[in-house]
Amino acid sequence: MTVRPVKPQWKILDKGAYAVERDGTIKFEMATALAERRYNWDEKVMIFLSTSELATLMAAPQSEHQFYHDTFKGQPGREGTLIKTFKWTPAPQGNAYFINASSEDKSAGTKYQASVSLSASEFYLLKKLIDHSFLYLLGWDAALLR
Repeated sequence: MTVRPVKPQWKILDKGAYAVERDGTIKFEMATALAERRYNWDEKVMIFLSTSELATLMAAPQSEHQFYHDTFKGQPGREGTLIKTFKWTPAPQGNAYFINASSEDKSAGTKYQASVSLSASEFYLLKKLIDHSFLYLLGWDAALLR
């Protein structure tokens, strides 16, 4: 699994002012294992979680969460053709977490799934990175410098 922040998109307003047009996200890329330390990145699942979804997840990691994305929602003729899901499940003992992600492209006839487990220490690092990223994802770092 790879996790990367994606910058917010800015737009220029009248008189040179700026505004966030689209908040940043965290990109999760997951692939199924082929062997030890070898993964099938050709059939990866890629999903971008919003700041709201990330906050929901980080605020209650001991709860199960599922996020559903219809990539072309609101686009007639394309809606429902590319569906992505991200499911977070805590282990019953509370010492690990499981992420299941899927991507189904109905127009191409493909469906990819990937699962990753996180230990408590791996979750701790992920949480710290995401917590630190919120100012950046919302554009506050740039706003404070202007």
